[in-house]
Amino acid sequence: MIDAEICEVEALLAKWKQGKTNWYLVKWEGFLDGENMWVKKDGIDLELVKEFESTYQGNHLGVRLLKKRVRRGKVEYLVEWKGRPKRENSWEKEATISRERIIEFEAS
Repeated sequence: MIDAEICEVEALLAKWKQGKTNWYLVKWEGFLDGENMWVKKDGIDLELVKEFESTYQGNHLGVRLLKKRVRRGKVEYLVEWKGRPKRENSWEKEATISRERIIEFEAS
């Protein structure tokens, strides 16, 4: 188990919102991708969050699209969040998913 208070963040890979809480998928410096983990926003350096948000164009890493639907005239995707229980899969608006991930899903 990685101690988030001791380890250094290499990169933020994705973001996920549960209720009013923002979570970020963290890649740890010196650790394998399999050890990436979701961390609450308040557990991450504010400057890293600002940097991530300034270039954020939708989730690409850390998500898998399972289904697509149109609800109230808007496209949504059922998202599986890497490292989270299946019960936390959620329908997300198209705007929160990267264009590349949507293209990959539509091509499959």
